[in-house]
Amino acid sequence: AFTVIVFVLCVFHLYFVFKYISNERVQTDLYWIVLMCPVATLCGLVGMFIPRSAGFMYSVALVYFMLCLFVVVTLMKNMFGSRAALSEYLLSKGQKISFQVPPICCFCHCLPTIEGKERNLRCLEWIVFQSPIVRIVLETTNIIVFLELSSRTHLWFQISNAMGLISMI
Repeated sequence: AFTVIVFVLCVFHLYFVFKYISNERVQTDLYWIVLMCPVATLCGLVGMFIPRSAGFMYSVALVYFMLCLFVVVTLMKNMFGSRAALSEYLLSKGQKISFQVPPICCFCHCLPTIEGKERNLRCLEWIVFQSPIVRIVLETTNIIVFLELSSRTHLWFQISNAMGLISMI
């Protein structure tokens, strides 16, 4: 029942994005974000009905989620027109970018706040974008190792999970 609700809500969101957002770049970014919950739901549903695919479907959902994080960064840039305009706005308002955000990094008081300069925004984009790339490489390697060994008990999988977690943070 909840799966159907998620897909119905997705259709409504897609309709409203299509009807009320005129900027094509912003519209495209919002499509990615609107489809995030249905993709995760579909991956969970397939993983539930086909248990052998659960690990792979989890990876697909996680990579899509990380790509959506990058799309959020791109959306912010597109809403302001360019990285320079976003930087100018942040600097004019005196707003700094803080890395002390929940749920994990809010306890790390040693993390700096950075100014919204264009170079810093570009570095932030790359920091966000590396996560899906690293996860895709790790999951592809995980599939190859699993096909070779036919089990997930090898040390590689723990190392891979740790590397993926570090990449996400």
